[in-house]
Amino acid sequence: MEKLESRLDRLEDTHRSVIAAAYENMAGTNQIHRAILQLLDPPSFPALLETLSGDLSDTLRIDHMRLVLEASQEAPSLQGLGDVLRIAPAGFIADHVAGGRSLRDRKVTLR
Repeated sequence: MEKLESRLDRLEDTHRSVIAAAYENMAGTNQIHRAILQLLDPPSFPALLETLSGDLSDTLRIDHMRLVLEASQEAPSLQGLGDVLRIAPAGFIADHVAGGRSLRDRKVTLR
């Protein structure tokens, strides 16, 4: 009988852990959905940059956010659009994703 009670206790603990993880996953999913809806809302690029630096950072609970755009030449029209926007030279994103490693072609890169 003690063996069965012990097993039942372990099963109940496992059940509680699974339920807690499910609620945590739902909360994370809802947070991402709110963030995506905020990204779809701005009517212009400057408004999107404002959203990135304000509301979206708060929703995702992060301190800093950057939008990195690659440009093969200087882009004076993009200068002064806010602190969240960074202009990088062409190839910067590929170098950043590779992290100094030689990567074979992949359809998806997980970070």
